[in-house]
Parts: sequence; structure tokens; C-alpha cells
Amino acid sequence: MSSESQHDTDDPVLMAMLANDAEEIAAAAPVVSLQAVQEMARQMYDAQQVVVEAEADLKKKKEALRQIEEVKLPELMDTAGVSSVSTPDGLVVKIDSFMTASVTEAKRPFVIQWLKANEHDELVKPELSVTYSKGELEQAQEDAKALAALTGRPVSVEEAVNTASFKALIAELRREQPDLPLPLDELGVYIGRKAKLMQHTKKGLL
Repeated sequence: MSSESQHDTDDPVLMAMLANDAEEIAAAAPVVSLQAVQEMARQMYDAQQVVVEAEADLKKKKEALRQIEEVKLPELMDTAGVSSVSTPDGLVVKIDSFMTASVTEAKRPFVIQWLKANEHDELVKPELSVTYSKGELEQAQEDAKALAALTGRPVSVEEAVNTASFKALIAELRREQPDLPLPLDELGVYIGRKAKLMQHTKKGLL
């Protein structure tokens, strides 16, 4: 060390300034203890349990309401021989019919068979679908035009993106080219951070 450098480090004013700067940096730096992290993990767990219990309670209440709306009250009104009723405080209740229907994959063959067997086959409409490989869009468009000319019916070709494959691509690009700018909002991609509770058997966390 040179005599000039030794002289600088021995300067009491300079040493006081450096010490003051070090104290300010230390004061500005956040101090987080492991205990604080564990306590926040506990709060996250407790909050999750509150949500789970609330959702379970809401599910029970919805089922109780459904039982009243669709079973108990209609049966009670049937027994009373009324289709509508009003209460002294102004409530008016009447019985209405409703229907829901869903042709699932499992039920579709039977539904089609039943419609045809009961002369309702006009509801069974064929759909033509052809899957092309990557890079065959022009071929698909040409085939669509040819099929339209052959059948005299409109034929449409749509491009689709498999969500899982698209997500894997974005993940790969972010991993292998972290500096590559990606228009995430326009792509419909959201990147976030989440604290996920994992099963922990050791004491002190859960």
C-alpha cells in the first residue's frame, strides 16, 4: 500500500463519512427474520383454511336452498293444493317448470340413436372436420374450395392453436431467451408469482 493510500485511510473525516454511509445503507436494508417468514406462512395457511371452510359452508347452503326450491316447497304446495302462495309480509311464490339438457360425449350415441328411431333425425347434423399438419394451411384452403365447388355447400377453414403447446412454447422462450421481448398482454399470457402451500411434516411451519 502506498503512503498516499495509507494517509487516506487514516483520515478521520473520511473514515467518519464511510462509517456514516455504512450505517445508512444498513438502516435502509430490510431486515427479515426466518420467524417473520414462518409467521406469514402460517397466516397464508390460516387464510386458506378460512376460504375452504367458507366455500364448503356456501356449498351446503346452496344445496339447502335447492332442496327448498325444488323439493320441499313444491311438495308442500302440492299437498296444500296451490300453485302459488303469498305471505303476510308480501312474498309471492309460484311453481314454475324448468328443463336443462346436455348431450355429453358419453350420452351422444344413445341420443342420436333415439332421435333416429323416433323420426327426429333432422336434429342430427353431420359435420366435416379434417386435421392438417403444420404448414398445410394453403393446402387446407385449396381443399376447402374444391369441396365447396363439389358439394355446393359453404366450407370454412379455421386456424387453431393448442393451448398446452402454446403455453409450453412461451415457457421455453422465457427459459432459453430471457431477454426476448414478448407482448404478453396481447398474447393473453399472464406471468405472476404465487406462494403455494406444500405439505410439510416438520414442526415449526404448519
